[in-house]
Formats: sequence, C-alpha cells, structure tokens
Amino acid sequence: MEEQVTPSNQPGAYYVEPNGQRFENPAEFSAATEGQPPTPQQPMPNFEAMRQLAMKQAIDQIQAQRIAQPPAPQPQPRQSYIPPQPVVQQQTPVPAPTPQIQTVRRNLTKPELIAVFVVACIAVTGVQAVWNFTTNILPRIEIRSN
Repeated sequence: MEEQVTPSNQPGAYYVEPNGQRFENPAEFSAATEGQPPTPQQPMPNFEAMRQLAMKQAIDQIQAQRIAQPPAPQPQPRQSYIPPQPVVQQQTPVPAPTPQIQTVRRNLTKPELIAVFVVACIAVTGVQAVWNFTTNILPRIEIRSN
C-alpha cells in the first residue's frame, strides 16, 4: 500500500508562520518551539457587555422612532349604517333597480376539500394510465393487413 503513495519531498513542511523559519521533521519543530512562549491569542470578548450595549442601542432606536412618529389615531367603533328610505315620487315611474352581485370570500368546507382532492387524484391517475397505455401497451399491438 505504501508503494502507491509517493513520498512528499516538500522542503520545510513544518512552520509556525508562513514566512518564518521552516523545519524538516516534527522533532526539529518541537525542539525549536519548546522554549518559545505561546503565541498571544486575542482575548475572549466580553459577551455580557456586548449584549448590554446592543440592548441599550435597541432601546434608544425604538425611543427615537416613537418620538419621530406622531401617535397613530385610535380606531373609532364602527356604527351601523342605516340608509335613508327612498322617497317615492308619483310623477314618473322609476325603473326597477338592477340587482347588485355581492361576493363573499369564505373557506372551503370539508366536503368541498374532499371533492377537490378526489378530482385531483382521479386526474393524476388518469394521466398515468394514459401514459402507461401509450408507452407500454400501444407499441405491442400488431396491425395485420389482409
């Protein structure tokens, strides 16, 4: 198995910094870095202070938005509207008013949902049956001529 892997001839494969000193094997690297102090790492950020600062900024932002916007008008309770009774004039006959069509949006009932589901299932099954017939059964039919 080892003969399949070519050995790496890369010089100086062990290093601390890319532009710094390079070492040929791990023993040299360990001996050279043993006496050195560890590299200084960044201090851990203070998450609690960051959270408090973000909370303060958010509160200040919301307060600034409330000051900039006038208060929204309060919705007034709706009063039922009763149209006035039309005055019937005896002088000229008034044509009959045309009925107005009023549409109301509503959710489908359970039987309507079931009907839609059944129609969709029948449509999918029918398409599959037609596809099966045209691709599998129709090519097998022989046409005999007299």
